[in-house]
Amino acid sequence: MAEELDQVIANALREVLEVTPNAIGIFDQSLTLIYCNDVLAGLFCMTRAEALGKTQEEILKRSFDTSEGINIASDDFDSWYQELNCNQQQTHFNQFEADTTEGVVFKMTRMTLDSGLMVMLGTEITELKQVQSSLELALTKLELLANTDQLTGVYNRRYFEDIARKEIDRCIRYQQTFSLLLIDLDHFKNINDHFGHHIGDEVLIHVTSICQRQLRLTDTLCRIGGEEFAIILPSTEASDALQIAERIRESVNQANIPVDEHQTNITMSISIGVTEYKRHDMAISDTLIRADKALYRVKENGRNSCLLI
Repeated sequence: MAEELDQVIANALREVLEVTPNAIGIFDQSLTLIYCNDVLAGLFCMTRAEALGKTQEEILKRSFDTSEGINIASDDFDSWYQELNCNQQQTHFNQFEADTTEGVVFKMTRMTLDSGLMVMLGTEITELKQVQSSLELALTKLELLANTDQLTGVYNRRYFEDIARKEIDRCIRYQQTFSLLLIDLDHFKNINDHFGHHIGDEVLIHVTSICQRQLRLTDTLCRIGGEEFAIILPSTEASDALQIAERIRESVNQANIPVDEHQTNITMSISIGVTEYKRHDMAISDTLIRADKALYRVKENGRNSCLLI
């Protein structure tokens, strides 16, 4: 009776193994495949008959040689397999992801039993990975929106404060420096009052573009207020920052900004306060206060110039 029950259970388990959507394979002590279902064989673009009796190395080498089945991220199969075999000998259990040349992704679990048999179990997670990828992309877009000024397309004050904190941390850690430019568009209210806010917006966009053309890839331009911008210049001393500020100011002065379809142009000027990070600055607010003082003095002295404090 007990033997009959054992046989019933064995048959039931075999049937489950055959119909499960999961990949299942068993290797003996010499890493020869002694059992697999169609799902596992399909991972390697093989039939069950083709896979059974082959070693793990032979099955994986076939995928490597034919570029079918499991993707093997190496140009040197022997070194890759040697590392795999070494890892399998060092641990009896591990989980990893395996993707196929057809774009199917499986979450694999490998177990070495006390008997020496090695069991491979795999669950397809292709759809889950696609959902995760979509979510990550959506989160990236949301983060970009949260950090971007919608009018000009440059970073906003939120991002400025975040990147400034990181820049201060970098300077403290590596004993480096950075400079800060604080830019204000001169008499911008007059433009809004005379031409309208839509022209004011165009002026902001135009000035932003001029500033960007004068900056390096490592520099960060942010709109931190209505007509106020800040630029972080990493690894830049005050004297160099002042030269960059003057270059930006002159470029804005020389620009003709169109305001209507009749080719009416206006010219703009900007005022820039310049400062360099000091070791005693505990936060970006300390650096910003000095730049703001410099900007205030520029405005007091007639605007359209740069001042370093």
